[in-house]
Amino acid sequence: MKKVILFFVLISLNTPVKASFPIFNDKIILQEPCANLFLRNGTEISCRILEITPDIIKYKRCNLQNSPEISIFKAEVLMIRYSNGDKEIFEKTAVKPSSQNILVQDIFSILSLLFAIFGLGYSPVILGIAAILFGLIGSNSRLNVLAIIGIILGFIEIAYFFKPI
Repeated sequence: MKKVILFFVLISLNTPVKASFPIFNDKIILQEPCANLFLRNGTEISCRILEITPDIIKYKRCNLQNSPEISIFKAEVLMIRYSNGDKEIFEKTAVKPSSQNILVQDIFSILSLLFAIFGLGYSPVILGIAAILFGLIGSNSRLNVLAIIGIILGFIEIAYFFKPI
């Protein structure tokens, strides 16, 4: 029994490493199956899908040997048909607001608060209405707390101006 075990140990030590691990063999090129990427504009791309994130799909083209990694927005992709026949269909996602749109809403939030503060001393009705309107526009921004404070102060200014004597 000891001779049999010794025989297998010696044989396993004698085998070349490249034969054990064909991925390191220079002559063997592993062909990964390609998927088909269908874009919303009608283009079909034969590629290897690397990663799918909530917003982006990363892939490499199959027809180029050393293709660079390409990223595409998921909103531009209609469907992926994998090599095994499975399909993944993507719904058209809503476009996120641009950073410029968010900046404009932040400015409206700040202006709402400033109009409300200046409305306490100068023409409360006009600046109170402006604070309410600008606060409503800026209520979806990162600074929505300032917009809400501007709206509340605008209502208080208008209510205080029209209070019964």
